[in-house]
Amino acid sequence: MSIIKIWEYGSDPELLGQNTTGTQIVEGNPASCSTFFLSDNGIPLEPISGYPIVQILEQGELITQSIAYTKTQQNNLGEWFADFTIPEGMDFSSGSEKILTLQWIFKTTDATEKSSVQITVLPRSETNQESYKELITLGPTDTLNLTVPYILNVLAGDVIEYTLYDENTPIFSSQVVATQINGPNTILTMDVSGIQSFMPRLRPYNLILTLRFNTATRQLFSQVYQINPSILSAMQALEISINKANQIETIKGLQYREIDLLQALSRGLDYFNDVPPSLTSFTGVCMTGSIREGWLICSSIRALRAQLQSEGMFQFDFSGQNISVNVDRQAAVESACSHYESLIDSLVRPLKLLLSKKGIIAGDGSVGDRLAAMSSMGITRLSNTTITRSKLGGTLYNRGYN
Repeated sequence: MSIIKIWEYGSDPELLGQNTTGTQIVEGNPASCSTFFLSDNGIPLEPISGYPIVQILEQGELITQSIAYTKTQQNNLGEWFADFTIPEGMDFSSGSEKILTLQWIFKTTDATEKSSVQITVLPRSETNQESYKELITLGPTDTLNLTVPYILNVLAGDVIEYTLYDENTPIFSSQVVATQINGPNTILTMDVSGIQSFMPRLRPYNLILTLRFNTATRQLFSQVYQINPSILSAMQALEISINKANQIETIKGLQYREIDLLQALSRGLDYFNDVPPSLTSFTGVCMTGSIREGWLICSSIRALRAQLQSEGMFQFDFSGQNISVNVDRQAAVESACSHYESLIDSLVRPLKLLLSKKGIIAGDGSVGDRLAAMSSMGITRLSNTTITRSKLGGTLYNRGYN
């Protein structure tokens, strides 16, 4: 009888020597299995033609199959290996897990040998699928910890490469050397120490992850927001202005997440910089005073306009016997939008005009607290000054006489 060994890439390598019968695999993850086909005397059996086949079955129905192979560099003669991937999108409506059967088929001159083992497949949660798409860290920092919805372990042969980009320019590339498996997820620890250009800012950095399994390669894209206390304070101020009730939604699409606040601040900064009469290029790294207030007004508009769309999608009416339910907050959100948009003309445009007169069109925004005390330099010409009554003045301002 064959000994079945199956393990998931990223699990403890010691499992390679165990006869496991209750292996759990998350859908979409690659896995491997191995078994010995030996005679009663321990002599390796040879297939009559071709190679052994591994099939993954659900209640007798074929899910996927692969062809086995041997490892000639090893001395374990008679041992066969096979790689496979549990497909994503399986139907888990009948329960929180699925029981599949892994079946070996080995044909010899005498008979067809079969052996099998059960596999428990777990669904990949939607939360886990979204967790890697953005990463927020309070910097500067030397490491990034990112949770990905795969089981990975560099000690078991998995290779995780990462590249950090500033827009389209790569600023750092390396490999992950430390992983921590947490259920169906893995926490990756990425070293970013010594990168001089990786500093706190409002715009995100781009992170490309390349996960190399033995049988497959996956690529993930993530945005890395490295913020500072000033940006964190702006996030809190923005949340107070648009979510004073501190309402925690059961509907995820209506919740104000940290990433939502950051994206609203980022788009709000673009809006603030573009408001006429002058174009500016503030970075949002340390906005203070009047400049900060103008920025938050524009950010509130961006956040509330996005919220208005989601409120419209989730608005509903229900009427039944002796009961009527109406959930519609669009009017309240629209009113808040109109309020902040009216401040663009009454506050933000005059502020931008004042900034342009004082020559303040760029920087981190920290000059906002000192804006009222700053003076501007200019030249005033009066008709009765000495220079206008001199011959030099006549040369500058030709009045028809010398």
